[in-house]
Formats: sequence, C-alpha cells, structure tokens
Amino acid sequence: MNRMRVFIVAFLLIPFFAYSQSLDDIQLKKKEEKPPLIDMGFLGTLEGSMGLNIDRPEYYTVVYAAPQLKLGQFMRLQLNMTMNRAILNRQDNAFSWTPEDFSLEFAHLKIFQEPFTKISLSARARYYFPTSKQSQDANSYGQLRGYVKLSYTVWRLYFAAEFNAQKYFNEYYTWDTKEEVGTPEWYHLAGKDEYVENNTSYGFGETYTASINVLDGLDFSLIWGMYQSQKYSPDSGHSEASGSSYLQLPRNTVWGHMYRFAADLTFGLGSIQFIKDSEVLKGTPVPNTYLSFGYSIYAPQLKNGGRESNLNPFDPLYAQLYFDISLIF
Repeated sequence: MNRMRVFIVAFLLIPFFAYSQSLDDIQLKKKEEKPPLIDMGFLGTLEGSMGLNIDRPEYYTVVYAAPQLKLGQFMRLQLNMTMNRAILNRQDNAFSWTPEDFSLEFAHLKIFQEPFTKISLSARARYYFPTSKQSQDANSYGQLRGYVKLSYTVWRLYFAAEFNAQKYFNEYYTWDTKEEVGTPEWYHLAGKDEYVENNTSYGFGETYTASINVLDGLDFSLIWGMYQSQKYSPDSGHSEASGSSYLQLPRNTVWGHMYRFAADLTFGLGSIQFIKDSEVLKGTPVPNTYLSFGYSIYAPQLKNGGRESNLNPFDPLYAQLYFDISLIF
C-alpha cells in the first residue's frame, strides 16, 4: 500500500496528460497564414483511454483547456487547465473529477531555423500552480519548467526532440506526518507516523517524436518519452528532528525514472475537401479539430498488490488504447 501511494503521487505530480502527440507538435506542422499582431486563440483536448488488461480494466477521461493570447505568428501566452477522472473496476469506488496543477505558459514556436539543415528551434516556459490535491498534500509552492525542442521536416516526415528541466518548490522537504491519529491526513499516510515521503526536488525529461504524413491530413507518429526525478535528501539533523527513521534510508538519494511509448494516428478534419472548401465552416472550430487514436504504455507499473514494480515500458499487460478530440483555434 505504501509503495502504491508513492507511485501514484509521483506520477500525478508529473504534468503530462495526453498519450497522443502533443498539440505543440501539431501547431509546428500546421501551415498557417500570417495572423494579426495580437489575437486570441484556444487549445483543447478531450481524451478517453482504456486499459487492455482484462483482469484490471481501467478507464480514464482527461479534459484540457488552454485560452491563448497570440503575439504575432509564433509567440503564445496561455493558461493550461487540466482535469482527469479515473474509474478502476478493481476498486469499489471510482474517483471523481480531479484538477491537476494549472500552469501559465509562454511559448515561442519558432525562435530560429538553421538555414542549411532547416532544423527549427522552439521553446516554452511554464510555471505550475499547486491547484491539485497531490501538490497541496506535498506542501508544494509549484514548479518551474522549461522546454526546448528541435524539429525537422523533410518530404512527408517530421522529427522532433524535446528536452525539459523542472524545479519543484515546497514548504518542506518531506510530507508532514504530524497528523492526529484517525484524521483523513493520518489515513492518507497509511496510519504510520514514521512513514515520511520526501518531496521531489528537480527533474529532467526527454521526448522523441517521429511522424509520417500517410495521407493528406493523416499523420502516424511514434513517441518515446523519459523522465528522471530527484527527491530532496535532508541531512541527519532534519531526520532526527522529524523523528523518522525512514528519512535515513539510502533510497532518498536514488533517481526515479519513468518511461512512456505511444503509437498514434492523428487526422485533421480540415483536410476533408468538403470542410476545406466550405465558406460556412471557414473561421469555425471544425476545420481546426483533430482526432487521434493510439496505443500507449508507460512504466513503472505496480503489480502483485504494489509489492513489485514493473519497469518494462513495452509490457502489453499494462497497455492502453486512447481516443482524443483536440482543437487548435
């Protein structure tokens, strides 16, 4: 039970929500006419996913919305808001809608393009506000995250490599364990005062994407992502002051790793000839709507009641199918 809580918290504090290719990649591929100097925009995704393990079926729904202020052709200032809902058939109760950490983002979709190779550089900076219960339980002040992406398009092929780094800000190095016995906070810590979980201090991430434009408007993508995180490691004085022997275990200095893989098909409704030629639909959300369907796996996954951890990111036992409806407007 303890290990399961640790994993769920670590996973939910990592704010990637969608299995499909990112809306950032779709925007980079999209050929747009030069917009006005200042304009409003909107990004949105409704995602549903289903686990393929018949013994442990899981269903997830994610809603993402991001109003944008567009500055010229490539700069964006946006507020990212995400909520998710999980239904676990192996449990008696389903989770209600849960907000994730909201974030304020500034992005530049094309800072520079190398003239010889045509490789483009884009970047984003985000600050995450601790709106989720997980962040509030961890006494979080939020996190600062920066992204740099290299992308290259040739013929019908698109390649991208994105790198990010994040720093987490917390009131305490560890979760607060001085809770009154019997309270929800005490049960949340598995009823053990000595069980202290360290908050994440910083981390890094890498995402690699390879896409081919199979037909007009239809992209097939392979996506591989990795994430590394390091927790705070308090000194012995802090450990003694907290009264927790758990803080003195060597595991506090071990890096945490996560992996994900996705095979994705994305189709833009704007490529349908009827929609493309329609004067009625021009300027509406319809031509800017994208449908995605794919197969995704991430690791680590807990098994045997949380007593073991499976680090194989290609184990079909933990695969999921997802379907997205996305809007770039």
